Amino acid sequence: RVNAARALGHVGKGAEAFVGALTVALKDSEPEVRVAAAEALGALKSDAAVVVPGLAAAAGQDRSDEVRDAAFAALDAYGKDAVAPILDLLEAEARYAAVAGAVAARSPKLYLKPLTTALAERESPRAQENAALAIARLGPAGAAAEPALLTAMAQCDVPLKCIVIRALGDVAKPSDALVE
Repeated sequence: RVNAARALGHVGKGAEAFVGALTVALKDSEPEVRVAAAEALGALKSDAAVVVPGLAAAAGQDRSDEVRDAAFAALDAYGKDAVAPILDLLEAEARYAAVAGAVAARSPKLYLKPLTTALAERESPRAQENAALAIARLGPAGAAAEPALLTAMAQCDVPLKCIVIRALGDVAKPSDALVE
């Protein structure tokens, strides 16, 4: 199974018919198979909307460090094609949303603007909270989100306000606007 997954990763576009099988292999009982499946999915760069949720689940909850690392590397390989499916995770339960923050922290230039937009425009409180948490994971690389965070803080309820304050502490430099 390991060799089959690795081989599919080297086949290229001809292996797209096996994306479903590779996604299922992300849940195999053997960590080596899960690693090979994640690596193959990263190499194939197939339909991100189909592949990214499975990789995000592996990155967020697999018990093996090697599998989580391979899943994050595969998510990185999708680049801008992964942004929309990753942002969809903001609506998901916390463990998947945390993956959105971790992926964004690996590519802050790619994710900062979409996360800021999600914070301002998503109607779901969960999505807004998770967007703020993901922005916080960017650290100083998320400094450009300060105006959006300040706006959100002025317009939100207490739970989101607490998360936004935390995010501001992680990304913003002391300023007059922040002190106010």
